[in-house]
Amino acid sequence: MGTGITYGGSLKTHWKGSIKWRYLRKESNSDVYKVEWEYKPTDGSPTHKVDELSFDGVSPAKLVVNEQWVISIEPDQPTVKAK
Repeated sequence: MGTGITYGGSLKTHWKGSIKWRYLRKESNSDVYKVEWEYKPTDGSPTHKVDELSFDGVSPAKLVVNEQWVISIEPDQPTVKAK
């Protein structure tokens, strides 16, 4: 999966990123995923890392890459039916 931001001006860093993830195992009440990501700023060196992320289906699981990019798994939100 790819992502990125190109801002309208030069005050912030333009970047692209890629994410690969896969299910690893069940631990207690959580699913554990392997998350491999690469962050590529237009100016500077790319960063590549592999992390594990646990998701219990109730609370968001967040992996902070930097101040511009947070990878997260969010629980389903209940749908509200219109009256």
